[in-house]
Amino acid sequence: VDMEVLEYGTGSSTIWYAQRTKSVIAIEHDLEWVENVRSVIPTHLKSKAKVIHIANKEIGKFIGGDGKYYDEYVSYVKNTKSFFDFIAIDGRSRSQCIINSLSKIKKNGFLLIDNSERDGKDGQSDYQPSINIIPKKWEKHEFPTPLGTTSIYKNV
Repeated sequence: VDMEVLEYGTGSSTIWYAQRTKSVIAIEHDLEWVENVRSVIPTHLKSKAKVIHIANKEIGKFIGGDGKYYDEYVSYVKNTKSFFDFIAIDGRSRSQCIINSLSKIKKNGFLLIDNSERDGKDGQSDYQPSINIIPKKWEKHEFPTPLGTTSIYKNV
């Protein structure tokens, strides 16, 4: 499939996307995890899968669940000249990643948000204010599981 993917958070999904799309860029804050993922990407997919390390910081504006700051991380999508067919939000500081990604999704492109049910209860992050910014005309599909809900929006 001729799709260009941006993924916040990296792992097995990065390889899965690379097997099925034109290219995938994965943004990750944990250098050890970046090196681990890079080491398991099959040789024939390395040119299609780019895993970028953007470290968290001690000070900043956009906080992650670990108490560190992710200003440069969340700004990657905003600062790239590229537009994407598919953006997956499954990393840190998801609310700001959602906000920054909306203008970078191509027409008929998709936004995937993992754990989209999180609403600030039980010490979890609250993604609802950011989700509420997603244009109402976009198609929404939810996939609830015992582990949480994944939502996919299509820019129509």
